[in-house]
Amino acid sequence: MATKSTTTFADAIALCGLSQAEAAYFLDVKLPRMQKWSRGAIECPDWAIDRLAELWLSISGERADQALPEGSALRRQTVSILRTRIPVTT
Repeated sequence: MATKSTTTFADAIALCGLSQAEAAYFLDVKLPRMQKWSRGAIECPDWAIDRLAELWLSISGERADQALPEGSALRRQTVSILRTRIPVTT
């Protein structure tokens, strides 16, 4: 079970465009603890995954009014640009 949570956690950090240091700051945890979650050394709590899920909703445009960390703001811009390039099929 810990492997799935921590793998999800590491993927969520990458998806949100955060470095490990930025993720630790965003989640208000110390960097070594966050690194252990990412490696699977200790189980990541559900609340951390939930916070990253909320951040992803903001990045993906579901909640565009939320202020984002710098890496995530760039990710939102990229997602927006890519959406304009998706061909419309009928």
